[in-house]
Amino acid sequence: MKCGNGRFEKVRQRLDMFGVCVLAIGRVDANTTKRKGVWELLKQLSRQSDATWLCAGDYNEVLHSNEKTGTCRPQWQIDDFRNALSGSDLVDLGFQGSKYTWCNRRQHLDTVWARLDRVCGNSNWVSEFSNTKVVHKAVLYSDHSLLVISWGSDSGRNRGQRKKQFRFEARWLQLEECTRIVEQA
Repeated sequence: MKCGNGRFEKVRQRLDMFGVCVLAIGRVDANTTKRKGVWELLKQLSRQSDATWLCAGDYNEVLHSNEKTGTCRPQWQIDDFRNALSGSDLVDLGFQGSKYTWCNRRQHLDTVWARLDRVCGNSNWVSEFSNTKVVHKAVLYSDHSLLVISWGSDSGRNRGQRKKQFRFEARWLQLEECTRIVEQA
């Protein structure tokens, strides 16, 4: 995730203005030093706004050692990610579908599977949209699964309102037009 303070400030202002936000983080850097910067940004966002929000994308990290096959992740990396989520008031919203969201696409014994992509919501989101559903869908053109997110206000469901559905693909972040649309929103 490349996020300078200026862009981060825009996200925080929009959270406060609209009250509800879906923050697509894209891909968090595989470099653990750079990743810590993203964890700090999430904590800062949480401290500066009491908006209802969720954060979806490729965190490039697992929450539990059983979310990855092959070599084990160092425990300190897992702990850093857990601490980042708890320090940001974010919880994993669970999923339906395949346990893993990424594969290195190597052959046989060298194949590694991991749950690197996830959707997390803050306590306000969990309270207001407790019926949020996340589905992992395999795609042919990517080594990552597609995250399909659906939600609706719990109170709205009683009045027959339909759930809203949002589909996020990490490859959108590579398109200049996507960045422009998000900045204008």
